[in-house]
This record gives sequence, C-alpha cells and structure tokens, in this order.
Amino acid sequence: MTVSSPSSAQSTAQPGITPSPIAAETPKPIAAPLLNSLTDTELETLKNSQLLNGYNHLAFELLRFLSKDLPKDQNLLFSPLSIAHFLTQHYQSSSDSEQKNIRKILGLEGLSPTQIQIDSELLKRYLENKSNTEAHQTLFLRPDTAFNTHWRYPFYTNQTQAQPFQTAGGAKKNVPFMQINPRINPKELDGTKSTYFAESLDLQALGQHLHAGFELLCIVPQNKSALAWAQTGFYGEWYALKSSLQERTMGELWIPRWQETQTHPLASLFVQWGLPKPTEGFHSAQIRVNEQGINTQQARATDQILGIPANPLLFKLNRPFVYTLHDRYTNAILYMGIINDPTQP
Repeated sequence: MTVSSPSSAQSTAQPGITPSPIAAETPKPIAAPLLNSLTDTELETLKNSQLLNGYNHLAFELLRFLSKDLPKDQNLLFSPLSIAHFLTQHYQSSSDSEQKNIRKILGLEGLSPTQIQIDSELLKRYLENKSNTEAHQTLFLRPDTAFNTHWRYPFYTNQTQAQPFQTAGGAKKNVPFMQINPRINPKELDGTKSTYFAESLDLQALGQHLHAGFELLCIVPQNKSALAWAQTGFYGEWYALKSSLQERTMGELWIPRWQETQTHPLASLFVQWGLPKPTEGFHSAQIRVNEQGINTQQARATDQILGIPANPLLFKLNRPFVYTLHDRYTNAILYMGIINDPTQP
C-alpha cells in the first residue's frame, strides 16, 4: 500500500481522466504514528514525497472512473494504493514513451527514477511495520491476504441489532448495526469514549480511529447521492474535510456491519490511460467491517460498560456513503469505496 500526503506539486492531466484540483496547503499530520520503522528524516521525506502526493490524487481519479457506471444496488471497493504501486512497478520495465505516460498518471514528472525507487522502498518499510504484514500482501491486496486492524474502541456484539438502512435504490433494508450506546449500560469504568465528526451544509463525516494510526472516514452527502459525490469529489476536498474533524464524546453511534470482496480488470484502466494491457489481469481487494475492526475475527458476545458523557454525539450511518481507510499521519489511502447497500457483497 502507499502512503501519500498532499503537497503543492501540480497535478498533471491523464489520458481520458480529468485531473483533480490540488489542496492549497500542505497537510499538517495530526500526530506521528505509534509504529514506525523509519528514522525521523526518512519519515519526513516519505510524508512530503511527490510520490505519495501523486498516489492520493490518483485515488480520486480511480474513484470517478470505477463509480461512473456503478448500479445503485451495488457497492464499490478498491485499493488505490495497490493500483498506484502496481503502476510504479510497471514503470521500471516500460519503454520511454510508457514511462512518460506513467509519470503523468502518477504525478511524478520531474522526479528521478532513483528518487521514485527510494520513496517506494520507504513506503514499503513503513507499511510493513504498521500493518504487521508482508509487503506483497499489503501492496497487492488479494481476497485471501487482507490487511487487518482493530478499533480504538471496539463495538460490542451483544449490542448489535437490525436497523433500517435507506439504500441508494430507495428501499429500506434491515441490516446489522453495530452500536456504542452509553444509555444502555449507564456505568462508567474507562472514561468517555470519543469519535471524530464534521458537518457542513453539504456533508457529514465520521472518523473512527483504529490501532497503528489508521482511520475509517465515512462521508455522507446531504444534498446528493454518494455516487454523485464520488463523481465530483477530489483529494483537496477530502483532505479539508478530514482536517475539520473534531473529537466528540459518543452518545449513540450506529455503524452498519458490512463486507466486500471485489475484483476489477486492470486492462480497462490501462486502456483508459493509453498504456499497453498488463500481464497481470486483475486487482482484487477485500474488506470486512465488524465489531472488532477491519478484517478481524468477529468477537463473541460481550458486555459493554459505559457512562453518559456530556454533550454526546448521536449519529446513525443509515444511508449511502463514501469511505476511505487511510493512515492518519501520512494520509495514505489504503482502501476506498462506496456503500449503497450493506446487504450486498
């Protein structure tokens, strides 16, 4: 997977794909990750690298392309990090004309092949340590080799219950909703539990922290569908939204349980970019969101002992949303997707 932080570098147009606007400011990461195999100098080089900046801009180009003809009753899942890394590896063995094209696609114009290799290696080491998995498993996400991490505050299975979800197709379906609800067990042992929330006239965003510095960010458009936002959203907007998240104590928090396994043909992407079709034909990704975290084993029923915090946030994620699973420190987007209907794979 890839870690990328926005910079002031200019995005370059890609064949057949409209370039994204770029954030006006260089992101200022929230805090250093707890797990880090890099020196301070190496980490600084990585988080400000042109490589990672290009990877995250590409993520939103991919979101637009893959969601363009997505039916309302289907979900979307892919790893922009994996696809960007695949392109970077493909760059090494490409012709001069193909390399020039890949530089445009990844926003790497002006970057030397040596620096590309250095940044790729830094990224590999960083993510191997944080995700506790081998690089090929992290960077080439296949359904049987999935990244996994746990919530900062796990949900409890004895409080999961069926609730209606308004699908993109208009139907209401009962799906399992995980919840943290201090009102159910009004006893406090471990202090108030918090989440991160932002709201504007057009969007609501919920950020749930995971271990090792990862975060699941769910974006709920208010005046348009999740699919419509996916066609217009860009990295600078995502970063501004992420930066506006504020810590809130949890009153009632409801998040649907879901899982997806999807495979996308790489050939269609390469044709879109004007590149020869790759020998490896597919990109696969898997995600399973449950009470324990992302791609973790589901826990047995457990008790939850919570209190009633002051000014609690009451939020139910019960309509279609766009989501990212990313590294909070570097902003690297590991997974990206749309949930139109949590009952669909």
